[in-house]
Amino acid sequence: MKLKRIVHLQYFIPKIFRNIFNIDGRGIAVEDIKVNLKKKKLTIKTVNYTLAPFVNSVEKCTYFQKDGYDNNTFYKQSTQINITGLGYMKNLIENTILNVIKEKSKQGIEIMDEVIKRTMNENIKINQNNIYGNTLNKIQNEKL
Repeated sequence: MKLKRIVHLQYFIPKIFRNIFNIDGRGIAVEDIKVNLKKKKLTIKTVNYTLAPFVNSVEKCTYFQKDGYDNNTFYKQSTQINITGLGYMKNLIENTILNVIKEKSKQGIEIMDEVIKRTMNENIKINQNNIYGNTLNKIQNEKL
């Protein structure tokens, strides 16, 4: 299954860059999403046009399963950045963008970890309630 979507983006851009390049952080990205149900693999390739023509970035995220790890989902992320026409500022801008990407990636992983922990805790509580309920039913039936 394949899907393509256009995403509206809003980034925080430091004031110095907003003034120099006359940009406000609004932009678009195009996502190509591929789902392979047989391989249990989801791939998202995002081309970000927010800072074009100065900065072009391509991010690829893949969620997949490995043989023998049916209860686990693995995640791989890669980012390519191409900066042109900015001379000596290229490294500064590139490092700023890479730092933002790294930080957002960490935040995303932390959020997913919390969601997984919360979901697991809720499932444990539900299962414990069912065990308790089944035990009560057995005790009541034995008394009758």
